[in-house]
Amino acid sequence: MPVTGYLVLSHCDVAQVQRLAQEIVRRSADAWVLIAHDDRAVAPPVVSHPRVRVWVHGAETNWGSWELVQVTIDGLRRLREWADPDMVALASGQDYVCGDLSRWESTFLEGGGGWVGSAVPLEYTPRWGRHRGIGNDHWNRYHYRWVDVPAVVDRVPIVALRQLLVRARESFFLRVEPVLAYRVVRRAGRRVVGIRSQASWTGGRPVYKGQQMLAVDRRLLDRLLEALQSSHDIVRHYRRSVIPDESLLQTLLSWEQAPRPDMLLTYIGWDTETDGGRYLHLGDLDAVVGSGAALCRKVSTAQSGVLCDALDRRWRTSMADGAG
Repeated sequence: MPVTGYLVLSHCDVAQVQRLAQEIVRRSADAWVLIAHDDRAVAPPVVSHPRVRVWVHGAETNWGSWELVQVTIDGLRRLREWADPDMVALASGQDYVCGDLSRWESTFLEGGGGWVGSAVPLEYTPRWGRHRGIGNDHWNRYHYRWVDVPAVVDRVPIVALRQLLVRARESFFLRVEPVLAYRVVRRAGRRVVGIRSQASWTGGRPVYKGQQMLAVDRRLLDRLLEALQSSHDIVRHYRRSVIPDESLLQTLLSWEQAPRPDMLLTYIGWDTETDGGRYLHLGDLDAVVGSGAALCRKVSTAQSGVLCDALDRRWRTSMADGAG
């Protein structure tokens, strides 16, 4: 029986987190779950099971923050020492199990392991003048050292003056983009100024961007943790990047090998209008099950309870049919 580990990052809706943890250990005979909980908003979940632990880390794991990455790294180390797993997977407290977890784990390990996730190489060439550079603008997140700045211009009460100042700011930073940049990270409520950084820490390799959640086998997990321990330049650089949880681990893993194209860890309900995840409901059942993913997101006790119930019934039915 393979030993599997799940690191669940949570900060709200503890009832759903508890349900997720209980379902993981129910559907996987030797799964171990470490819940890393940010207790600023709500008290930590309580799960009475020998293969489930709750770790209240005390960090401010806001969306897109370095603290979120640091807690992930520390959680992976704790999970590695506690369970000695053959594979680990990252999950959100807003995830739920949507299939035969044991079969998914076996398919992953028997198929050679590696890692499951997404990783897109970022290429971009900044240029001087009145036009932005060529390529994927997300490249800038990880090639500048960013610092937060106050929203002075955006608070000017006179609309016409504010619009004039915004245009002047955009024009200035557009002209100096190869060395200096300005960005508004709206989801995080941040405004940042970046100074172009030397890319020697990449060793000439591309930087990657991908989904935060991923699964990795023991060999690559150890390689990842070793690199994070020894590659101080990379860690120092990413501390000053924007949304590092979508690049640091994905980049280090991609430098080892490409993610597997044949498996999906997490099915995400995507809202094209907001360009973000949406809460899943019963109408998503067939799409979730048909995705072949191990987990689905986003779910909540209030909005997705009926869907979770339906997923549980499908799994119990499939188990009964298999036993019969």
